[in-house]
Amino acid sequence: MNDVRVDHQLETVADFLASRGGPFYELQSRLGLLHERALQAGKRALIFIGVAWLVPFLLGLPEQSVVRFHQRVGLSFGYGRLGRKFFVAIGAFMLAEQQVEQRLRAKLRQLVAAPIVTPSSLPLAAQAVSQALKQRDSRVVEAVCLVIAVIAASVAPRHLLGGETSSWTVVAVPGANSITLAGWWFVIVSMPLFWFLAMRGLWRHFLWSLLLRKVARLELRLVSTHPDGRAGLGFLGDYPNAYATFVFGMSCAVAAAVGQNMLHETASMTNITILMVGWLLIVLALFAFPLSAFSKPLSDLKKATLVILGAQATQIIGFRSAS
Repeated sequence: MNDVRVDHQLETVADFLASRGGPFYELQSRLGLLHERALQAGKRALIFIGVAWLVPFLLGLPEQSVVRFHQRVGLSFGYGRLGRKFFVAIGAFMLAEQQVEQRLRAKLRQLVAAPIVTPSSLPLAAQAVSQALKQRDSRVVEAVCLVIAVIAASVAPRHLLGGETSSWTVVAVPGANSITLAGWWFVIVSMPLFWFLAMRGLWRHFLWSLLLRKVARLELRLVSTHPDGRAGLGFLGDYPNAYATFVFGMSCAVAAAVGQNMLHETASMTNITILMVGWLLIVLALFAFPLSAFSKPLSDLKKATLVILGAQATQIIGFRSAS
């Protein structure tokens, strides 16, 4: 009976599926975009890139005359050098889901297979994972992410209408700018989709961070002489690599914003430098937060090891002196 319970706890800890669950996942499942055991990240990335970029691009193509066609295509591709970075971010978020899920799951499997987590702490670890999965599936949280996305996108019309030049999103007429059909698609669909996926991804990383911090407070089997030089926890140090594609997507959006400001000369190099340094610090803090929780158990292990080695050294020296 105990063996069955332990196996169940091991399975619970090892089956942390970070990219599944929640209303948005269920919606995609109903639409046939993914399956229970297949995220189909590549297929969904193409679909969402098409929704976010291809549709407004096609809507921005003129239908009246050949002359206007060439003008509008030039404007569309001109913005595309910046805009594509923004829309590609949406595809990157979708591709990141499978990468994040597989690698985080592998880290938890290693924690219990090594085992780093002691058998006595296994029930607490399983409880922490179950709680994280319950929070992952929260409808309230995803609703909040959607509200934030809508609010973030709501500032776009004012920015577009305040422009002085025409583009694929706005027709600039002295005293009466108007947003194009492609521009409204950008505001109503593309922008909210970007912000929703970004907020949803950040929330799930926050859950992973809390999970790691809970694991760090459990009783762990740490070995001071472990070959990895991190008492056996070295494999956790490279977990940020799982988020490489997600960070790339966010960085594309930041780069698009910076590029647009440089194009219109609305920001100084000092401000742009501050922005880039700030973004780098945010990324570092994002991944330092969960890993910093292991500083205490590693520090405690170091102190305990020094005490034991000091006592052994004293005994050896005392024995030699006596002899």
